[in-house]
Formats: sequence, C-alpha cells, structure tokens
Amino acid sequence: AGSQADLRNDYTAAAHYYVDAIRAASEDAGLVHAAMVVNVIAGRLNRGLDMARRLQPIEPDNQLISLTILSEALREQDYAAALRLLDEDASQLNPMFSDLVRGWARIGEGDFAGGTAVFEAMSNNAASDVFGRLHLAYAHAFAGDFETAATLLDGGENGPLHIDRMAIETHLVALSQIDRGADAM
Repeated sequence: AGSQADLRNDYTAAAHYYVDAIRAASEDAGLVHAAMVVNVIAGRLNRGLDMARRLQPIEPDNQLISLTILSEALREQDYAAALRLLDEDASQLNPMFSDLVRGWARIGEGDFAGGTAVFEAMSNNAASDVFGRLHLAYAHAFAGDFETAATLLDGGENGPLHIDRMAIETHLVALSQIDRGADAM
C-alpha cells in the first residue's frame, strides 16, 4: 500500500502505510529507507529524521540520509554538528554544496573570517567560483559591509554577478546603502 501511494504521489498516505509496515518488519532497511523518503516529502521531517538516524550506520554513504541529518543540524542552528557531518568522508555530498554550507555554518558559529575564507577558496571550476563569490557578497551584506558586497556584485569584465533574483536584490540594497543610488537605478 505504501508503494502504491508513493507511485500516486500521495506521500502522506505512503508515509502512514510505511510506518505501519515498519512496525511489522522493523529490521527491513529498504522499507525504512522508503519510509524515510516519503516522510520527508510529506513534510513529516521528525519521522524522516528518526529513520535517517536508524539508517545512517547501515548506509553511511547515502546522500539523502546525510542531507536529512545535516538539514536538522542547520535547522537547530547546531553549526558544530553540521560541520562535523560535512567533514565526514562518508557524507558524499556535492563539494560545492558542502563548501557553501561549511562557510555559512562557520559564520553561524561566529567565525566570519573562517566562513568567508571558505567562500574565497571556492575556485575548483567556473560554477564553484561564481557561487563562492556570490556567497562571499551575501556574507558581507549580512555583516553590514555593503561596500565590499557591492564591489563583489558589481562583478568584473563579465558584468554584474546577477545570477538570480536574490543577487540582484542584494546588489540593490548594497548600492543604496553606500550612496550609489544612481547605480542602483
């Protein structure tokens, strides 16, 4: 029943059925994994997290399990736990994503210099470089250093670092804060 509900994208029902099935077969890792996925999708994050924690010793290299546990650490603002998870080789998370989370977790811990150093070091490829510079600008704007944020978002020879709406909005705010209203317009 859980599988059928999952196939119909009825994740709430699937989560209910899988939880019932786990009561009968609690050691079935495949069943627990399916239940974790549909519980997370259905918004039952606490149940999904419980199942992710059960599965982590069995599937230490599973990205979804690592991401679920990392998400909880960040939600709880437990940045030390998030950094430990990122440092574990078993987490297998995307390196660029890991660097972005690592930088923000360090800033969350109060280590602004350490966090921005992570963003500055992101240069493995073009995408990593762009996102590193973008998040470096966000961090400076977050800290109230609008001059540096504006300079970073001004970009270089390729034009402004406007890869999404948030980048444009951050640039506008930074420009207006440093009396560059004409540039913002």
